Amino acid sequence: MESKSSAAEIIFLILICLFCGFLAEIPFFFKGGDAYIFYVVNAVPIIVLGLSGYRILTQGKKNIRKIIVASFVFAGCVLYVNLLPFKDDGGPFDLAFIHMPLLLWFFYGMIFSGFDWRNKAKRVEFVRYNGDLAVLTAIILFSGIILTTVTLGLFSVAGIRIETFYMHYVVPLGIVSSPIVSSFIIRRHNDITGKISTIIANIFSPLVLITLIIYLAGLSVSVESPFQNRDFLLMFNIMLLGVMAIIFFSAFEMPSVRKYKFGEVFLLILSVITLAVDAVALIAITGRLAKYGLSANRIAVLGANVTIFVNLILIAVDLFRAVFMKKDISSVKSTIANYFPVYLIWLLFATFALPFLF
Repeated sequence: MESKSSAAEIIFLILICLFCGFLAEIPFFFKGGDAYIFYVVNAVPIIVLGLSGYRILTQGKKNIRKIIVASFVFAGCVLYVNLLPFKDDGGPFDLAFIHMPLLLWFFYGMIFSGFDWRNKAKRVEFVRYNGDLAVLTAIILFSGIILTTVTLGLFSVAGIRIETFYMHYVVPLGIVSSPIVSSFIIRRHNDITGKISTIIANIFSPLVLITLIIYLAGLSVSVESPFQNRDFLLMFNIMLLGVMAIIFFSAFEMPSVRKYKFGEVFLLILSVITLAVDAVALIAITGRLAKYGLSANRIAVLGANVTIFVNLILIAVDLFRAVFMKKDISSVKSTIANYFPVYLIWLLFATFALPFLF
């Protein structure tokens, strides 16, 4: 019976990957279409569709009514971003293209939790799953790069030119399939993959701390502030989310009661240094807002930084309590999970309202 269910799941996996690969080939089916615009707007929705479809098909009990509603919501979001004018010039509508992938991440979280998003334990599980998914997908993609290089090299030596075919039809299929295959591996071999994100976080947390300390020192002597650059601020916010992810996954495997709290102290220092760097960024962003006035991009950058800054403060408070008041380190995970609605509200505003206010 188990082998039949496994075979059915693998068939589902293959069909979903092929369907997502077909969607990824749409730019090459229609001449005159802009592949760059298509992938910027639709690459994440295609991947989220595949992940959500796989999750729904492999879930035991299914709520058909909620699945139908979710399907309409997803279709509406995809239709919305495809109808917006794409200029890639830093205009207000770019905010929708930037924030929609994150909004769809919340959509996938709803599917992942079985539409029980109020369950904080499932939120925590979803965040941990995403860490394992990101690491495993990166490994598969890196392996795919090696395979692509070897394959093209072998055919080239034989005098057979397959570069155009391979890049148009094989590579897009591989890219959109990688997260879905990773999800399958995590589901089937969670005992092996369950600690990947924690191990990676423990490896990179010292490197991130050193980098932030050096960066903060560099800002103190720098003549020109990098916080005037929009692309830099976008990467800066991604870095802040990355630091929170490192803290989350590092704290995940820490026992609640320990005699020595070197790990907690380290994470507390990391969070304080990150807060200091973010505070410098907020001062620069506020100054720019006061000097040049309101705009959609400036409000978006300020709102995102304030949202993340408050979350970091709450995490730092939890770590302080764990170090000096002997509180449970697991409260860090609860704080991150409890803050999800704040991120969701901000994303909804930045995606659907802010682009039209300016």
